[in-house]
Amino acid sequence: MYEVTTESGVVVKFVLVSLGREASSEEVLAHLEANGLRPATIYELVAFEINHSKVAQEAPVAGLGTTWINRKCSDYLSVPHVGGGSDHEWLHLAWFHYKWGKNFRFLATSK
Repeated sequence: MYEVTTESGVVVKFVLVSLGREASSEEVLAHLEANGLRPATIYELVAFEINHSKVAQEAPVAGLGTTWINRKCSDYLSVPHVGGGSDHEWLHLAWFHYKWGKNFRFLATSK
């Protein structure tokens, strides 16, 4: 369990969910729903990365709670994910219909 304190002082608790296999975004969302969780938004994902940057260095973390149309990539529905290495961090967009690798984890919180 990971905690992030918002600017207003509210503590939000997050969990990292791994399916341990390749999975579509729809499969991940169904798994979260079945376990009483909701996916993190981009704001929550960035706050998590700021507060727990070493976690995403181990394996990428996606936040499926925010989607938008990426006009630069043929209007693909996109979702954010973060990751990095010892000397850098990144925030990328992935196609929502992407098949997530088994190393990906998904940031979630209770409903």
